[in-house]
Formats: sequence, C-alpha cells, structure tokens
Amino acid sequence: PSRRRIDWRTGKETVWQPRSSWEEHERRRTASGLSISQYCEQHGLARSTLRRWSAHLQGRGNGRMQK
Repeated sequence: PSRRRIDWRTGKETVWQPRSSWEEHERRRTASGLSISQYCEQHGLARSTLRRWSAHLQGRGNGRMQK
C-alpha cells in the first residue's frame, strides 16, 4: 500500500511505494525497452527515484534504500 506525504523541501505531495512496487516498475521498464526517462514520462514517476531504485535493485545502489 502506498502512503502520501508532503515533501518538506518542495511542498509537493509525494507517494511512498514499497520495494515490490519499484521491482514491478523496473521489470516493466526493462521489458518495454524504454529508457528510464521515457518510462518515467509515460508513468508520471520521478526520474531520480526510478534511477535510484533501478541501481539499488541491480546491486549498484548505496545501501540506503528502504524496504
């Protein structure tokens, strides 16, 4: 289940999604052949967030991701 909150830096509403949601996005993005930028534009996701999750899921992250 996702949770909504206001980002204290930007004042914008953000939606927290569990790891399983990002795994599914990465699976679908890879299967589609789209770049991260293209996939994010089509699905309304922040590029920086999907890039971070993509790196983390591929074992290239910094180890600070939430489960």
